[in-house]
Amino acid sequence: MRADAILRASRAYARHRLRGAPRVHAASLMLTRACNLRCGYCSRNERRGPELSTSQWITLLDELAQLGCLRVSFTGGEPLIRKDLDRIMAHSRRLGLETGLNTNGLLVARHMDTVRLADSVTLSVDGPEGPHDQSRGAGSYEAVMAAARALVAAGIPTRFYTVLSRANLDHLDALIRDAE
Repeated sequence: MRADAILRASRAYARHRLRGAPRVHAASLMLTRACNLRCGYCSRNERRGPELSTSQWITLLDELAQLGCLRVSFTGGEPLIRKDLDRIMAHSRRLGLETGLNTNGLLVARHMDTVRLADSVTLSVDGPEGPHDQSRGAGSYEAVMAAARALVAAGIPTRFYTVLSRANLDHLDALIRDAE
């Protein structure tokens, strides 16, 4: 966690403690079900419906901050598909919330200005190249690893999120080596 994120979280926590109000510690917000991949195990694209507007997300963030929320994580589908993600994330930061981004990594290079608004980024990686590409699509492993290298070079704390399955269970050691 970066120093500015620690300071924002400390302020939010102190405000909550002084007010004695009920508190939400963290929230994971699915901004969209839309995704640029078609992972074999995921049904998000099949169950698409109306999405909240920018102003609705901003109102929700305001309410979470009032409840003493310290951290929000933006997820999807693929959140980088949303054209307003930069405004939503910037508002989260203005509120003093630690702001995380969960992404499949394919759009990171194209949206690096938006990605830099995150205190940390979680990339979806389902194993070494073979199992990952089998699950998420040909070429997606190299794209997510390029995103990981770019994030680390930019000084953005980066972690991997893995969906365990029969296809990657025997490859966990390789996945851990890749993460290091």
